[in-house]
Amino acid sequence: MSDNRGWALWLTGLPASGKTTLAGVLRQQLADLGVEAIILNSDEVRGVLTPNPTYKDEERDRFYMDLVDLARVLTCQGANVIIAATGSRRDYREAARKHLSPFAEVWVRCPIDVCRARDPKGLYARADAGEIDSLPGVSVPYEPPEKPAVIVDTDHLTAEASARKVLAAIPFLRRSVERRPFLVSQVMTHNPGTAQPGDPLASVTVTPDTPVVEAVQLMVDHGSDALPVVADGRLVGIVTIRDVLGWLDRKKC
Repeated sequence: MSDNRGWALWLTGLPASGKTTLAGVLRQQLADLGVEAIILNSDEVRGVLTPNPTYKDEERDRFYMDLVDLARVLTCQGANVIIAATGSRRDYREAARKHLSPFAEVWVRCPIDVCRARDPKGLYARADAGEIDSLPGVSVPYEPPEKPAVIVDTDHLTAEASARKVLAAIPFLRRSVERRPFLVSQVMTHNPGTAQPGDPLASVTVTPDTPVVEAVQLMVDHGSDALPVVADGRLVGIVTIRDVLGWLDRKKC
């Protein structure tokens, strides 16, 4: 495996177990060590890949395939990726293990009664009321990792202590590599026509020389599956999340 690849880390656990919080703290601790990482949070990425999710089995399968492919694109270019996603089935995470290297799986373990008490998004309450019929751990099984690289028990460990435990258990996380020059110009669609002035994201643009890693981060941050590409004050193209994923069809990674 090329030393120029970034690593991938999957934080898996029940809804409300603390994955998102841990991902943010871990990224900051890595930054303090001089190591950059991008977070692929399932809720945010789902808003880009499937803006109107139904959470049905087929859609969930497709989403996790795309999530792994997105991580592949980023790690192939030297970006380090933290995946914060329940990934209720082991085969979702095993697909990541197959295609991503270096790769490690972290079990963010938390008793379901504690997760229910937290319930920041009201998911457990909605599942109990019959409004959600596919919540992992309640209406569909959650399959915990069989051999995680490390387990953090977030019912009694703080996010800071959990992040330190992860860093101590997985040495390759401290490794930083030089990102390859993978730019928006390599994946964008040229001359797409006139931008829609009513688009609330019209002010969020990239240039042909913007690194794809940064473009993906903007899409995730703003919940958009496409960004206008502007050069010298004029629209020259558009880049979509599908353009980025399509790169895998043309390259071996």
